Amino acid sequence: SLRYDDRTTDANTSELSTDAEGALQFLQKDNRFRHEQMGIFGHSEGGTIAWMVAARNHTVGFIVSMGGVVAPMETMVFQFCKAGVDSSQIPATLESLKQHRWFECFLDINGKKLVRKCRCPVLAVNGDKDVQVPICNVKYMQQWKKPHPLSEFVIYPDHNHLMQRCEEESVEYGKIEETIDPAFLAELTAFIQKICR
Repeated sequence: SLRYDDRTTDANTSELSTDAEGALQFLQKDNRFRHEQMGIFGHSEGGTIAWMVAARNHTVGFIVSMGGVVAPMETMVFQFCKAGVDSSQIPATLESLKQHRWFECFLDINGKKLVRKCRCPVLAVNGDKDVQVPICNVKYMQQWKKPHPLSEFVIYPDHNHLMQRCEEESVEYGKIEETIDPAFLAELTAFIQKICR
C-alpha cells in the first residue's frame, strides 16, 4: 500500500488525479509488482479520482470507490438539502461556487463518461445514511459501467460516509466508536484477493 499526503496547495480534483496516477506509475516501475494487481483505493473525492485515473489509464488493475462521486451536481444539491439550504436558493449558490476553481472543476466532471471508459474491475460502495454522498452515485456507477465479472456495487444499510455502522444520519463521525465496519473490510479483502489470485 502506497499512501501519500494531498498537495498543500489549492489543487482541484483533476490535478489531484494526476498525482494519483503518478503514484501508480511510480509503483509500476518496481518489478516486484504486477500491473494487473495494482489498484487505486479512493474515498469520497478520492473515489472520483480513482474513476478519473482508470478512465484514461487502462493499466490500472482495479479500483475501489468508497463514497465516490460520479454525479457531482446531484451530490451538491443533496448536500445543500441535507444542510437545510432553501431549495430556491440552491441554483444561485451553485452558480456562485463555480467562481472557485475547485468547484468549477468538480461540477464539470462528466461521471458517465468516466465510468464508461473504465475497463478494470470495480468495487464501489456507499452507506445509505451518508449525508455527504447520496447512494445514487453507486447506482449510476453500476448502470454506466461496462459489465465485468469481478465488479461489485454495494449499498450498505445503516452506514455513513466513513463506512461506520450508525443508527441515524450524522457527520459527527468521532462520536462513533467503530472506525470502519469489519464487514466492509472483509468484502474489500475478498475483492482484492479475487483480482490477485
